[in-house]
Amino acid sequence: APAKKKKKKKKKRSDDEGGRPAVDHGEDSTRIFINRGQTDGYDERRIRGLLADAADVDEEDAMRRAVLRRTHAFAEVTPDVAERAIAACESGFEADDKPVIIEVARTRG
Repeated sequence: APAKKKKKKKKKRSDDEGGRPAVDHGEDSTRIFINRGQTDGYDERRIRGLLADAADVDEEDAMRRAVLRRTHAFAEVTPDVAERAIAACESGFEADDKPVIIEVARTRG
């Protein structure tokens, strides 16, 4: 469903296009960038596992949802999971013998 993903991308840009506001879970949600995507063999389940390992939480607590792209992914997580996963990556967390980069997603302007 690539068309569906494009639509989501558009909705995040601005909330005056009839889409939902950029944050749908209120204050308790952080959108993060992960440097793993479809070309790395990742799907939503593997992203969830990666985040659970990085943040040291149970898989069901790891994230709300993920949007996978070819080379990277975005995930909606709690601020606590975001903080813990980002800290782990800054300390050299790796998966598949490659450093994992997780950071708060930059908002599009």
